[in-house]
Amino acid sequence: MVVEIDEALILPHFRQYLDSKETYQFFVGTAGSGKSHFIVERALIMAMREERFRLIFARKTHESIKDSQFQLFKDYIRAWGLESIFKVKEQGMDIHCVNGNMLLSSGLDNEEKIKSIADPTHVWIEEMLGDKKSAAITRDDFNQLDIRLRGKKGERLQTWGTYNPVNEKSWIKEDFHTDIMESECIEKSKVDNCLIHWSNYRKNTFIDIDAYNEKLDRIAKSNPNTYRIYALGQWGKPDVQRPFISNFEYDKHVSEFALYQPNRQLYFSIDFNIDPFVCLCSHQWTDSKGLHKHFFKEICLQTGSIDEMCRKIQSLFPPMQLDSALWTGDATGHKRDLLTKNNMSAWLLLMKGLRIPPKRVKTPRSNPIVKDSRTFVDYVFSQHPDLKFHPDMKLTINEIQFTEADEEGNLVKKDRNKVEQRFDAGDCLRYDLHTWSKQYFTNKSTKF
Repeated sequence: MVVEIDEALILPHFRQYLDSKETYQFFVGTAGSGKSHFIVERALIMAMREERFRLIFARKTHESIKDSQFQLFKDYIRAWGLESIFKVKEQGMDIHCVNGNMLLSSGLDNEEKIKSIADPTHVWIEEMLGDKKSAAITRDDFNQLDIRLRGKKGERLQTWGTYNPVNEKSWIKEDFHTDIMESECIEKSKVDNCLIHWSNYRKNTFIDIDAYNEKLDRIAKSNPNTYRIYALGQWGKPDVQRPFISNFEYDKHVSEFALYQPNRQLYFSIDFNIDPFVCLCSHQWTDSKGLHKHFFKEICLQTGSIDEMCRKIQSLFPPMQLDSALWTGDATGHKRDLLTKNNMSAWLLLMKGLRIPPKRVKTPRSNPIVKDSRTFVDYVFSQHPDLKFHPDMKLTINEIQFTEADEEGNLVKKDRNKVEQRFDAGDCLRYDLHTWSKQYFTNKSTKF
C-alpha cells in the first residue's frame, strides 16, 4: 500500500522519531506537548506502511480509552482523509486497516481481551502514571502487556508509553529514568535499548501558546504541584505533609514584576556551599505605598568557587551599583579555612574579589536557629505587604513549596540527592529576611 502522508504535519521535535528502533520508547512531558498526537500519527503511518503491524493501545481501564486514544485515532483518520483505508469498529473500539494490520484497544481491566489478541507487535500505554480518568499502570500491568509482544524472527517489537511526570516516586522513574539528559530532550535510561523523550507544550506550534499559558498560569495559582507537572514538565512531588514555609501562596508571592531595576539598591544573600553555591539578588525599598521586597534573580553555581561567583556577579551588574550594594548570608563564611587562599575566610575572599568594604557586609554573629527561623520567615510571608519572587527563580520557589520540617520544626535535610532536602536558596532567604526585615516585623532590631 502506498499512501503519502506529509510529514510536515508532524511536530518537528517528534518527526525524527517516526522510525526509532528502540524496544522501549517513552514520551514524557507537559500537557499540550503533542506526545499522544505523535503516537497516533506514527501508528497510522506504520499500519499503512509496515508488512505486519498489530498494535494494542491500552489504558488502565477500557472505558477510559473511549474519549482518549480511540477518539484521537478517529479524529486523525477523518482529518487525514483515511476513511477508505481504516475501518472503525465502535463496539469494540478497534480499528482495522485494509491491508490486514490492526489497532486494537484493551484496558488492563480486560485481561481476557489482552490474551485473545494474537501476536501483537506493538503496545502503546497511554497515561502510564495515571490521570483524573484513569489510575496509574502498575509494574505488573506493564509486564503483562510487555510479555504479550511476540512475532517472527527479525520483526520489530516495541512498547510505547506516554505520560506526564506526575509522581517522582513511581516505579517507572525507579526502573527506567536516570535524570541524566544526553541532549535537550533525550534522557539516558537505566535500561538498554530504551528511548526516553521529554517534550514541552512551548514547542507545539499547533496550539495557541498565549492562551495555553494563561490557562496554566491559573493552575499555578491554585495548585503549584500541578503547574510543576503539566506546565514545567518536572517530576511531581507527593503532597508536603509539613511544609517548612506554610504561608507561601503562588499567586501572592510570585510575580513577573519582580524585576531587576538599575536605579535601585542591590541586596545580596550568600550561602557558602558546594553544588549549588547560591546567591539571591533582590531590591528592598519603602515608598508611599509601603515596604517592598522583590527577589528578582538566583545565581546557582555547581561548584563552590568564590572566584567564579565574583565573575558571575560582576557580569550581571554595573560597578557603580555594586559599590552601593548590601550583603548578608552565611555567618560560617567568616571562619578561616586552611583550604582557601592565604587561609582567608570565604567572606574575606568574596569581599576582596568584589571590592566590598566591610561596612556593607551585614551578617549576624551566628546563623539563626532553624526552627526559630521557620516561625519568623513564615510570619514575614503572611504579613509582608509586597514580598515577591520572579517566576524564573525555580530553585528558590521549589524549595519554598516543597521543603519539609520534622516534628521539631527543623529542616528535613537527610538526602542531598533530593532537591527539596537541600534548602540552599532557602537558607539565603532565611539570612536575608533575618538581616533586612526583622526590624519591620519584630520589636527587636538585628544585632551585628
